[in-house]
Amino acid sequence: MQSFISHCFSPRRRAYFWGLCLAIIFALIFGGLGLSEAFDGDYVVQDDARQYVFWMQRWQDSELFPDDLIADYFSSVAPAGYRAIFYGAFLLGIPPLIFAKILPLGLGVAIAVLAYRVAYRWCPIPLAAFLGSLLLQQSLWMKDDVAAAAPRSFAIPLLLAFMDAWLIRRDRPRLALAYGVITLALLGLISPPYLLIAAGMLGLGVLKFLGGGDRQSWQWLIVGWGITLAVVLPYLAATGGYGPTVSAELGRTMAEFRAGGRASLFDQPFWEFWIVGKRTNFFPKSLFTPVTLIPGALYPFWTIGRSLQRRDLQKHSTTTNPAASRVVIKLLLSSTVLFFLAHATLFTLHLPSRYTGHSLRIAIALSSGVAWCQILQRLFLSRNFIGRVTSQKVAKGVAIALTLALITYPVTVSNFPLVGYKTGAAPELYQFLKQQPKTIRIGSIAKEADQLPTFAARSVVVSKEYSVPYQIGYYSQIQRRVSDLITAQYTADLNQLLQIVQRYNITHWLLGPNAFAVDYLANNGWLKQYQPTTDQAIETLVALNASEAIAPSQHPQQLSEQLPAPLQNSPPLLLKHQEQCKVGPATPTYAGQLIDIQCVLNLSAAGK
Repeated sequence: MQSFISHCFSPRRRAYFWGLCLAIIFALIFGGLGLSEAFDGDYVVQDDARQYVFWMQRWQDSELFPDDLIADYFSSVAPAGYRAIFYGAFLLGIPPLIFAKILPLGLGVAIAVLAYRVAYRWCPIPLAAFLGSLLLQQSLWMKDDVAAAAPRSFAIPLLLAFMDAWLIRRDRPRLALAYGVITLALLGLISPPYLLIAAGMLGLGVLKFLGGGDRQSWQWLIVGWGITLAVVLPYLAATGGYGPTVSAELGRTMAEFRAGGRASLFDQPFWEFWIVGKRTNFFPKSLFTPVTLIPGALYPFWTIGRSLQRRDLQKHSTTTNPAASRVVIKLLLSSTVLFFLAHATLFTLHLPSRYTGHSLRIAIALSSGVAWCQILQRLFLSRNFIGRVTSQKVAKGVAIALTLALITYPVTVSNFPLVGYKTGAAPELYQFLKQQPKTIRIGSIAKEADQLPTFAARSVVVSKEYSVPYQIGYYSQIQRRVSDLITAQYTADLNQLLQIVQRYNITHWLLGPNAFAVDYLANNGWLKQYQPTTDQAIETLVALNASEAIAPSQHPQQLSEQLPAPLQNSPPLLLKHQEQCKVGPATPTYAGQLIDIQCVLNLSAAGK
């Protein structure tokens, strides 16, 4: 035991590699758990992959998603480096949706290694580096940022790599500069907003009170800012033909950014808007998840308190590297400046919370690793740390218990890792649609429409998942589409339905469960954004005395006999012909709810 403890606190190279191996092992465990969930069924996809990856199925079949606004938009906004990584995997024979499930495991290992390296340079003790790496991994796998395999998923490993490059610049200047240039280029090509954080750190790096001002720091600044200007400015200026970006003034007038909207943020109370809310908050709500990260926030105050005493409290005190501490400070300062700049230019630099969330997680986790190492070191090596009457054996027992608690904390978290995977609810529907021509287009305002482009590889006119309101050129089309589909689903006017069907080349219509109940619209926060169309549809259903859910599987004659007189006279056309025009499999979830729209038009034109 004594030998093992010595290895934990030994600065020797051999001990360094033991700690690194342990960090990688836990990365493989966490990533493996996520991987098992990712492949737990044929129709499983990560939440964000439905936006970032679904359109890449075009690489497998160029005929998919023809003239598709949604696929074209998300293809245009994907960063070039992100596309290149997935396309490279595709050329190696890995389909994009499969690669999106495998990639988080690799990202997790990269984070483990890079966090270990940075933490070790901060505090050259294997236990400190291991705990810093472990706590960061635990924190990230309790959210879906890594599992998403989205552009932002690359931000933490690349920011850690940039910090690592900065920390070795004194010892190996040429290698460090090349390492830093590659890291900056990758940040710009994969996660462009986060390159601004690194650029800000370079600007702070020339300040003398932060350890800069020498020729090397100026050299890094010139090279780094050159890369930033070359990569980020074109990215910010490019709109892919779907701009301009929504301004804060316009956003305040849009229901999408108000309470209950698709991207609600303006109606948050002051505390939530600025501190711990959504999208515009400085601190992530889960910053201290796991709770073992709390010492990281207290560590700076503990360090200040120790320095004021002007002496080491114990002869075994852990030494830290001031250069690494300054790098973490630069990370936080740069992120803070960009946070307020993003607020001032909302939404040009996208969402303010993106600039502080990752940086705070890195800083708190690494700081916690150092803090816990110092606590454990005193317990293991000091006789009097917790009182004169406490024996050294008891102190060591407490230290071992704390170490085990830090390592096994995820066991206490339900459903760890929290990876945000979605499972398709209608596999028979997806299989049926895959057998249809690739040119079909599905109209729907049902929730299940979110899954169809991913699982069925067929185009939808619109769905909530793809109703992203940040670029006017794109979202103005989405707004019209949603309003038109609400109108079409509840209209009894053949000409109105025909115009909308022809406008979007709709071939099929998917109805949600209880689609003709008033509550279906009245309680749907997404659809209530589109006014006055939704209120008009609700008024139509109320006027037709249709406040009760109508069972879609009923025979039309039986249905007609049960409907109130006003509803019998002029029911919505999709309801009226639902039974005659249903297609697809008879599944419990979507029985009779996929409709051949041409059949509806023909029957309506024939007056049936």
